[in-house]
Amino acid sequence: MLHLGCAESDPNDADGDAPTARDPSTRLVLDMGVGRDASGTLITADATPGNMDIDRGDPDCRELYYCLTQCTESVCSQACRTASTPDGSALYDAIYMCAAANECTQRGGGYIEECMDMHCTDAIEACIGPPAPPPPPPMGTTSCSELDGCLRQCSNGDLNCRDRCVEAASPMAFETLVELRTCDDEAPCSPADVACILRECEAEYIDCYGSIARPVGSATCDELNSCLSQCTNGEQACANICYRMSSEPAYNAFQGILRCIQSSGCPDGDGQCHQRVCEAQFETCFGAATPQPMGTMSCRELNTCLQACPDGDELCLNNCIGRSTQMAYDAFLTAVNCMRDANQCAEDDAECRRMACEMEIEGCLGARAVPMGTQTCGQLNDCLAGCAAGGDANCSDACIRNASPDALRRLENVLECIEASGCPDQDGACYQNRCGPEIQACVG
Repeated sequence: MLHLGCAESDPNDADGDAPTARDPSTRLVLDMGVGRDASGTLITADATPGNMDIDRGDPDCRELYYCLTQCTESVCSQACRTASTPDGSALYDAIYMCAAANECTQRGGGYIEECMDMHCTDAIEACIGPPAPPPPPPMGTTSCSELDGCLRQCSNGDLNCRDRCVEAASPMAFETLVELRTCDDEAPCSPADVACILRECEAEYIDCYGSIARPVGSATCDELNSCLSQCTNGEQACANICYRMSSEPAYNAFQGILRCIQSSGCPDGDGQCHQRVCEAQFETCFGAATPQPMGTMSCRELNTCLQACPDGDELCLNNCIGRSTQMAYDAFLTAVNCMRDANQCAEDDAECRRMACEMEIEGCLGARAVPMGTQTCGQLNDCLAGCAAGGDANCSDACIRNASPDALRRLENVLECIEASGCPDQDGACYQNRCGPEIQACVG
């Protein structure tokens, strides 16, 4: 289950954003022009609020434009398009058509500002209106991070809100934020590569926020999510450790899920809706979705099938799950989750976990076979080796029942030693070197 609560209390609540949880590629509400640098109209000695009732273009096109500026994923762009009107979409598309006709588009996306100003001003203003007047000069005391947080509360196009935020900021805070956003815009990173932006603009982010948690580790997206799930009550110091331990691709994949959820249109907390709308993003982070169990295998057969899969072979694992019954899969998860959550046991104490979850394990595998016979440890080992080829659990149980209790104990000692030996799989020489006494006690 994706953990979203630690990084920020509500993915849709900008006020809950911490420096590491926010998306650096989100543009500030500082100016309203297409392709215009946010710093271009800000630092002016005689800046005044101007007339707030100026023509703002077409409302539908403007709303589509603001919606699309927040997108880095195709599902977000499609949602913006679907919500817009045909007239709004037509006016927005006219901007691109003008840019293409006048060769104002950049390779990889985006527009060439000077070219757009020369050829496409009419198309831009027909959509979003003329450039917004600059804000008043900063004359307050709020910091750079507080200014950023304030601006994030402003609705798109709300100049009064923008002006109140800027006027309350200190001149240094305002200049620092402009430098940060300029770095964001000029960084050689794609909008979706948040880790790249943090890396390229690390000094600017530190100047504004004091510190950032940039991904510099090797943890996967799944591991990052698991780490965050251990952070309680939105503890930011814990979350920062998780972010630093993750790799850049993992961090970007996790941020991709957050962005998709924010633009998904799903009700808050509707995990099924999130996973349906953001299926591609979830798959990038967690791998292919687990198939629906629709087969006939029992829980015990499922366990045997899964054990036979090579490490990391998702196709094999999913094939086993698909061949099991839903009841078998549920019983398997119950046992696995119990062993994982047996917090009273040391992390490497498998026997303690098996004992703590004896009922759940029996619910999957059935009652454990009890040795009641006379066969020796060597005979038990040979018998089990013959069963392994066919993967027959009933055969293995018969071997155990025919063995003596001492034989089973000796064989378990061998297996525990081999498991703790660090030897490569099937390395008989290594086994003999590190577990010789245990093996000798078994086979004689």
